[in-house]
Order: sequence, then structure tokens, then C-alpha cells
Amino acid sequence: MNPNALPLALLLGLLGTIELAIPNPIPAQVDETEASDFNGDGTVDVADFGLFLGAFGSGDPVFDLNDNGKVGFDDLFIFSRLYGRSYTPARPPTLEPPPIFPNTRGADSPLEDNLNYNFGTQSAHLVFADYRLTLSYGDPFGISALRLQGQSANFANPAKLPFGTTGIIADWEWFKFQRENEQRQIKLKEPTWQAPAVEFYENRVLARFSRPDVLAAGVELRVEYSFEIEQAAFAVRYTIRNGSAAPLLAPYTMLGFPGFTNFAHAVAVETQVQSRTPNPPHDNFRAEAAAAGLDQYRLLRHDVEPWPGRVQPMRGAVVLEESGRLWTLECTFTDDGNFQRLFSGHYNKPLYMTSHLYSFFNDIPVGAQQSIVINYTLSSQPAP
Repeated sequence: MNPNALPLALLLGLLGTIELAIPNPIPAQVDETEASDFNGDGTVDVADFGLFLGAFGSGDPVFDLNDNGKVGFDDLFIFSRLYGRSYTPARPPTLEPPPIFPNTRGADSPLEDNLNYNFGTQSAHLVFADYRLTLSYGDPFGISALRLQGQSANFANPAKLPFGTTGIIADWEWFKFQRENEQRQIKLKEPTWQAPAVEFYENRVLARFSRPDVLAAGVELRVEYSFEIEQAAFAVRYTIRNGSAAPLLAPYTMLGFPGFTNFAHAVAVETQVQSRTPNPPHDNFRAEAAAAGLDQYRLLRHDVEPWPGRVQPMRGAVVLEESGRLWTLECTFTDDGNFQRLFSGHYNKPLYMTSHLYSFFNDIPVGAQQSIVINYTLSSQPAP
């Protein structure tokens, strides 16, 4: 529980008081009802209130209903207005994971040309014709260095961040689910992953990670990085496998989209529907954050309402400027309607910028699995 959370009795009393104090509350729309249904069961009820209570006083964007960077009384007012409302959740998920970068050149065959590599005990360094990277699995877990050839500025934030590591790309920040009337959660960017199983193919390199018994016996998490050899692109598949004795209720992940990027050089952030540049007179988002004087604030957010049979693309991009060129890291994900709720967001803080995909799954039955595949591309062009 968040140490800043208010006592349950006090918040319950406030909830009743606020409900009475709001005259003729505005009818809730489906999307805002979903935003307050934190466990994804279709109703904003006491179970959601318990989750909200645990986040009160934090900066968790899942519970920050007004996007001001802090879970506080303004969010409690919004939650109280929506309390008791229901909607129809999306259908159960398709359990077959989507493919990840299929081989486009025929049968797989080992080929180690066009790259240099070194897999160590805590990190791997890979150099391809068009890009280079460091994949860390000691401290932290994720891509800690990423550049196109000829690019000096790292896409990942190179500074030491408050949580003790440098910035990372394509990270798995949080994994949560409900079990036995409690929320179980773990921060997965911490150094608890073993060295990967590595496979070399004609046009890609695969690095596969797994962690058994995460938060419950039989719950396995897998991460598969697929690095393209002949183009500046890669993909990451994140998989939750439920081999436990009970369903995983309301699973949630927070994934890099693209992650903790280098905001000292960042001159634009983008979603599928919007783009944003630093507010004048600032020429990067680090300078803007320093001037704003806020603990956290939203740059952009894109919500989608999953719907069976409706395919909805999501996109996150960060653009760096350096040496007269623009360097773009773009990631994409396609929602196929198999989630309760999804949103992506770029958030700015004094010491770092965070860009992530927040995914609320349908329940995962015993013996089933669910996956997300995020595709990345790197590109460059002259600055205007």
C-alpha cells in the first residue's frame, strides 16, 4: 500500500459526502467509466475503490483520472461520480500469441555476417550495419543503449535516474493481477532476469528471456527480442503464461512505448493521433520540465476503447535532434479488441521522461497465455 494513502474509513466517509455534494452529476461516458473500472470487471465498485485507495497520494497514471500527475482528491471526486456505474467489457481474449517478425527470406539458417556481438553475464552488445545497441539483463532489464550508425546521442536516457539505473528502452515496468482479494504486483525492470537463450538466423537475432513463478507458482513471464540484421528495426514480444491453479484476474502490464528516452535531446513526442514539441522558448523536454516545476505532467495520452473485431493501431515515437539531424524511434502496436482497456502516454518529470503502453487484459484462464508484440523502427533525416 502507498504510505501516503489515507485511511479507508476516512476515504469511505469522503466518498459518501462527495456523492451527496455533487448536484446532478454528469452522466458518465463508457470511456471514462472504463478508466475508473480498475479491475476491468465492468462495474465501478468497492473493489476498484480498494485499488484506488492503495494508489492515493502516488503519481500512478492508471489512477490519475485527471492527468495532473498525482492521485488525489480531484481524482476522488471523479471516481465518486462514476461509482456504481457499469458498462459491457470486451469479449475474452484470443489465446494464441501473434507472430513476431516472420522470416521474409525463406527457411531460417544460421548467418552471423553483417553483425558483431558479445553476450556477457549481464549485458549483450550488438552492432548491425544500420544500428547498434546494448541489451541489459543485469541492472536494469531492457535496452540501455540504442543508436543508429552515425548517431551520438543515445535514444535511452543516459543519466542515472532516481530508481538507481540509467534509462531503458523496451522495458517491462510493471506486472500486476488480482488473486485472493488482493493485488499482487512486481517491478520487472529490476535485475532479476537470467541470461537469455540466443538464436541466430538469416535475417535476425533472437534473445529469449523467461522468469518462472512470478507472484504465484506456475505464472511464467517471457520476453523475446527479435533484432533485424539488415534493417534498423526490431520487435519485442511480452508473454504471460498462466500455469497456476487459478485464473489471473485483471492482469495489467506497463511496457516501454518506447520507454525512458533521452529527453535532453528530445524535440518531439508522438502518438497515433497527436504530436507535441517543447513549449517555447525551450528546445528540448528536459528544459521544459525544469521550467515547469512539477513532479510530473502529461505531454500526450492516447486512449482506445477495445472492441471485438475492430483493429486499432497505436503508435509512440520520440524524436531527438543532434548534429543537424532528426533521429526518430517509433514503436507500434495493434489492438485487436482483446483487452479491457489500453492507453499510451508520454509523461514528463524533472529528471526523466517516460513513454509507456498501459494494458489491461481480460482474465487469463488456467493453462492459457496472452501476448503483446511491439514493433520498433529507427530512422533519420536532416533537421529543417
